[in-house]
Amino acid sequence: MQSKTTRIAHLLVTLAFLAAGAGAVTGCGSERAAGSGVRAPGTGQEPQAKSRARQVADAWDGSEAARQWRKGYYPMTDAVQLPEGGLRDDADKRAFTTQNFLLHGALHALSRKDGAVRWKSGASLTLPLMAAGKAYERLARGGNDGPHLTVTGAKPGAMTLATSRGPATVPAWLFTLEG
Repeated sequence: MQSKTTRIAHLLVTLAFLAAGAGAVTGCGSERAAGSGVRAPGTGQEPQAKSRARQVADAWDGSEAARQWRKGYYPMTDAVQLPEGGLRDDADKRAFTTQNFLLHGALHALSRKDGAVRWKSGASLTLPLMAAGKAYERLARGGNDGPHLTVTGAKPGAMTLATSRGPATVPAWLFTLEG
């Protein structure tokens, strides 16, 4: 049986794909789309589309962007992850999705300035760490009168994220919520 967190994550991924799909569909059949160099199947323009795709692929291979993509740290999922059973009810879910948080407690200063991202392959990358206060500011953008979640503290920890190079263990702030 799937956990609530897994179901929520699957829902968010599905919504992301739907949003991306909706953006791709809005140009279908329009004159603007026709000028893009990619033609609809069955119009006799397929060789032109394949040729353009080959040009793009050839330009990517060996490029500086491809090198950075293969060597860097590029998360492919949301860095905010809920613990299993982390939200109690619909009001908590609404507070989380609207980023409506209140801070009641101290957030610790960093004990070190850098942290390691580690991949299963054994590769690692050292990157600067973000202070707990800055992480909280990025998380708490709601500030409305609706339901809220109260953050009472944070401690350093780790989590696994999907990245452009596969799953990686990354440093994370583990925020404590009231209740």
